[in-house]
Amino acid sequence: MKRATVDDVMSWSPCGVYPRERVAKLFAGGKNITHRGIAKLDIPAEDRFWALIEYADWSGHGNTLHEFACREAEDALKAAGVTDERSWNAIKVKRAWVREEATDDELSAARFAAESAAESASRSAARYTARYASRSASRSAAWSAARSAARYASRSAARSAARERQVARLIAMLDANQ
Repeated sequence: MKRATVDDVMSWSPCGVYPRERVAKLFAGGKNITHRGIAKLDIPAEDRFWALIEYADWSGHGNTLHEFACREAEDALKAAGVTDERSWNAIKVKRAWVREEATDDELSAARFAAESAAESASRSAARYTARYASRSASRSAAWSAARSAARYASRSAARSAARERQVARLIAMLDANQ
């Protein structure tokens, strides 16, 4: 298992919130850190997730990251109820590409097809929304503001929970591939 030093972490170009001094402090006197140590840092889940992705790439776990992305994409498609085969096929082609059973061109074509499927779905959703927009336009500004605030709060909480789940999943995958 590779261990990252403060210099290694700084080579990943963390955002300005994490200057060298803060990164060194996060190491709590230790000289290096593993993916398990990163997962335990007292920083926001989004930052731990970023650091884990950088660690995985730096430590030679590129294929683990590709598989992680495929699993996340599958979960998102299932949650959204996507049935368009172009989206599902892109994941299959990505896995074949990782195994070197598909070319860059095949991967690019599958990605383009999935993007076309997503664009088609978003156009349909926009048409539906436009059709029923007049109903929401008559609501009071206060009601709309309250709804927006509640929606933002629930999305923020959901994003945080989702990021925690992603951190746990990536840690498990890195453990399995050590």
